[in-house]
Amino acid sequence: MADKSSESISVEKTAVALKAVRYFMAQWECSELEQQQLLDLEPSSFRRLLSGDHPEMTAETLLRISYLMGIGRALHILYPTEERAAQRIRLATTHEPFAGRSPLGLMLTGSLEGLALTRKYFDGRAQERVLES
Repeated sequence: MADKSSESISVEKTAVALKAVRYFMAQWECSELEQQQLLDLEPSSFRRLLSGDHPEMTAETLLRISYLMGIGRALHILYPTEERAAQRIRLATTHEPFAGRSPLGLMLTGSLEGLALTRKYFDGRAQERVLES
């Protein structure tokens, strides 16, 4: 797991952000292990999160949540149903930056860069869609 910053964000902000991102991860049918990897949380921190005891999150974890929320928002612009959006996140593609992997596969590499590249890709496609409208 990545080295954590010592900077912490308020528990209230964390609870709101976690609720939103867990909604998207549930839509994408992410397993608990995948959710843990996407958030880069240790098993004990993730178990506390599932129990409703929201641990303080570092700035890096909130950045991961921000990327995931942006990806979820962009998918909902691009695809008319939650089911289609969920399918797309697991669909392998040769488009850059995925190189034959699914967007979820790239995000599960554990790097912030994988999340950032995935968000950039879907944000770009969503922006094109909005401009076409």
